[in-house]
Amino acid sequence: LGTQMNYFLIDEGHLIIKNHYFAWFERKVSLQDIVEADIEQPNKRSTGLRIITRDFKSKLYGAGSLRDGNWKELLNDLKLIGIPARDDR
Repeated sequence: LGTQMNYFLIDEGHLIIKNHYFAWFERKVSLQDIVEADIEQPNKRSTGLRIITRDFKSKLYGAGSLRDGNWKELLNDLKLIGIPARDDR
């Protein structure tokens, strides 16, 4: 359950992924390296953010604690930065 409780911050040119339960967990992805971001809802899992980077790596970060308003705000922020973002739910 804890692995599906991530949240996202945008700060100092990075997308920062943190976790509500695992306080030590933190991943930083440079905004310049992100090619695309997709919101997905895999079968029987919580909604998550898939990040696709320039080196063609893809990672899905589950974020079951975020509400629709949070997802819309994140998408708008990414689009303002110039990162293509879509909602595939």
